[in-house]
Amino acid sequence: MARGLKSDLIALGVMVALLGGASMLQPDTSLQLVERSGVLRVCVPQSFPPLVNDNRTNPGFDISILEEIAKRSNLRLSTNVSATMGRDFNPANWRITRAQCEVVAGGVVTSVMTRSFLETIDTGIENGWVMISKGAAPAKGARIGVYPGFAGLDRLKLSTYLRDSGYQIALASSPEAVVQELKAGQYDAAVASSLDALQVVSASPGYSTNWLPESLGRFAFGLGLWKGDVTLKRRVLSAWRAMQQDGFVAQQRARYGLIEMPKTAGL
Repeated sequence: MARGLKSDLIALGVMVALLGGASMLQPDTSLQLVERSGVLRVCVPQSFPPLVNDNRTNPGFDISILEEIAKRSNLRLSTNVSATMGRDFNPANWRITRAQCEVVAGGVVTSVMTRSFLETIDTGIENGWVMISKGAAPAKGARIGVYPGFAGLDRLKLSTYLRDSGYQIALASSPEAVVQELKAGQYDAAVASSLDALQVVSASPGYSTNWLPESLGRFAFGLGLWKGDVTLKRRVLSAWRAMQQDGFVAQQRARYGLIEMPKTAGL
């Protein structure tokens, strides 16, 4: 009996200690600080179309979304361009800090690696390999222009898949080069990341896109916030959900050509 009472007292002591420690934790003032300054700061790369464009008239999907979030929160959006962003998809290599921004946008992959460094909000924008063609998949032996870009996707898997499918591969130096070669009839079709393909299709009437198999790689983009900024994340997430419900997000997807592509099993 005495031994049981002693165990209960020890357990109670541990609980009291834990609760006491929790009460000493610093409160989350992330939203309060932003509201006090009146500015929501976002770190972005110089350009990551169509998420971030170097264009004030059409600043990109992520920027347009964040401008509206700031507006609905009675804040002003301020962008901080980082030259280190966009070089790879590991935010730990971007050399950005809380002192520079509260939100990170323009190429934030909502992966396990990213979530070890940032809180993320998925914006539903996917990136993966797509085939750009007129109607049906090109026949075996077709010449396929491939723009690998900097997609963060597995180029080796793509090359193996295309060769196993019987295609001839021609590397392209840019989306503009793909457009020119398609118009000149040098390519029967082309392959690029879904984001890069938007530039090609918009300048190539009659062409459309279809996903290649998901096994070749596919991932989602979103917005990043610093770990522990719970109150600010709640505000951003609340505004994002409201924008989804009232159609603003859909409008911006259409504005930037981010129409959801059919998830075919592959061509």
